Amino acid sequence: MKAGKAGVGTSSAGKVGDEGWSRPRRRRQELIDAAAVIFSDKGYDAASIQEIADALGILKGSVYYYIDSKQDLLFEIISERQDHTDALVKELRRADLDPLGRLRAFITEHVEDVMRDPVKSAVMCRDFEALTGERRAAALKLLDRRNRFLRQQVVDGQGAGIVCPDVDPNLALRAVTGMVSWAWQWSGGGRLKPALVGNALSDMVLAGITCHPRHHSAGHRALIGALPAYG
Repeated sequence: MKAGKAGVGTSSAGKVGDEGWSRPRRRRQELIDAAAVIFSDKGYDAASIQEIADALGILKGSVYYYIDSKQDLLFEIISERQDHTDALVKELRRADLDPLGRLRAFITEHVEDVMRDPVKSAVMCRDFEALTGERRAAALKLLDRRNRFLRQQVVDGQGAGIVCPDVDPNLALRAVTGMVSWAWQWSGGGRLKPALVGNALSDMVLAGITCHPRHHSAGHRALIGALPAYG
């Protein structure tokens, strides 16, 4: 991926006539943002570099001043979303919270973050599988770190007697990640505020996995067989 390439022809970048191209970091971000809108609207596979260039009012050759391929743009979009999530996970690992407190905080804060950036969140959900090679490996590493953190909160909660022992940690993980990752769809045309959705979803998750030891009866939530371990 490029931050800018010396010697790119003035025949392409020079024709743009936009002083913004003298600010590579800002213009590169504009390129990523424009790509996100087009990927979200059309899907990664159907989108073209030409369409991205047209959206910015520049020549196709000018796009390659900043990136090598369409894959670069997809990776940058997904990386932006994952960087937010990874920072949240690191913060919660250090937080003075019990497992349910960490789980609640992750759900509420991540849902708010996803809903504040619905375009890139949509690309993350729909087009993640289009990543290839080293980019895919890097993205999967961060995804794995998030998933292991969430699963561990369920396991630790069971050890502390605050999460029902019948709850399958792998199923709980998949339920949480499925809920929060697609929350960008649930704005209700702007009527549903991110904080409201985040709090509601965290309430539902915690209500579904907790039970007091005095009220627990073996098997009362064991409605399905155990799922394979994550990974």
